[in-house]
Amino acid sequence: MLPKLENSNNITAIEEEIQILKNLLNTATQNMIHSDKFHLIDELSNLSANHEYDKLTDLITSLSNEDLDIISRYFSVLPLLINITEDVDLAYQVNLQNNIDQDYLGKISTQMNIIAKSEHAKEILENLNVVPVLTAHPTQVQRKSMLDLTNEIHHLLRKDRDCKEGSINKRKWNDNLHRLIELIMETDMIREKKLKVKNEIRNVTDYYNTSLIPAITALTAQYRKEAAKHGIDVSASTPITMG
Repeated sequence: MLPKLENSNNITAIEEEIQILKNLLNTATQNMIHSDKFHLIDELSNLSANHEYDKLTDLITSLSNEDLDIISRYFSVLPLLINITEDVDLAYQVNLQNNIDQDYLGKISTQMNIIAKSEHAKEILENLNVVPVLTAHPTQVQRKSMLDLTNEIHHLLRKDRDCKEGSINKRKWNDNLHRLIELIMETDMIREKKLKVKNEIRNVTDYYNTSLIPAITALTAQYRKEAAKHGIDVSASTPITMG
């Protein structure tokens, strides 16, 4: 049975990188909130974990709007950073398995080898079509800016192992991560007024240009190349299209 890379995550590496980002997030938050209020983040977390919802409600209602805004940002940014570490680990695993020519579930060449054994291989490959759908949340603004920031953090975090080996400057690497996390914390993600439709359209097209279009182009080229290795011409196929 082919291994599923999502279930083979390096827990130790992920936890270590989460702690790195969390420490930087803590520092960024401490620079934004009154020094005597930062402990409230841990207190809120503990009350929630212990299901002490009455005390949790009382504590939240006692906060000023300014403190509540900063603390709520903290709790919205933390899971985002955790997701980035998991994405980085998965990307590392995919690159490693590809470099050592190891099969895994979802690898195009592996799936192509399986499909090519079918007498209906050409028909299957010509009719296969995946349509990723990008949904727009009306209250999230500056989506393109947030995408750029998370991409930069992802890129830097992938250099963590290089940093440990001393091939890049650890202080500079750490400072760059800290700067990006501060920018995310300072970005006003929620506004009361609704975005104009033209702004939403621009955000979506920016996302297409920076992420989906390059990925779709590369995947389609690889799909056709792997099929050709089995003597199957799928040059007119569209295995993935934008929704």
